[in-house]
Amino acid sequence: PNRDLDMFINASKNFNLNITWATSFTAGTQTGEEIPIVSRSNIKEFKDSFSNENFDFRNSPNITFFVYVSNFTWPIKIQVSFSQSY
Repeated sequence: PNRDLDMFINASKNFNLNITWATSFTAGTQTGEEIPIVSRSNIKEFKDSFSNENFDFRNSPNITFFVYVSNFTWPIKIQVSFSQSY
């Protein structure tokens, strides 16, 4: 079904966040280019919804989201979750 994808990330300390996406990744081999969609600095939490209208999850089943965190200090707890509602 046509459903949006919800994303949530939080951490125990501040970090920088970059999220990109690409299509056509097969068996760990990159055949598509990563396209930036989110860039945030010095945050502890981020929440967003990725619209099925923008990403066409139904017709592009191999969409891959890449979540990059940087500029943090140890120890740190980082939680990342993606979900789709029925």
